[in-house]
Amino acid sequence: MTAAQELESQELTAWNAYLDHSRKCSVCATAHAYCGIAAVLLSNVRELRDAIGWGPR
Repeated sequence: MTAAQELESQELTAWNAYLDHSRKCSVCATAHAYCGIAAVLLSNVRELRDAIGWGPR
């Protein structure tokens, strides 16, 4: 393998590693956002339930 081919191979490996990491970041950020939304909805449901005096805590 020539030096140019080796450099191209290293660049491709680095780029693929970056893309894999970016996908993981996106997945985590999405999951975090959904967890935040779910927590707010659950809080709202609890407040509503307490306001009408229905169901166990």
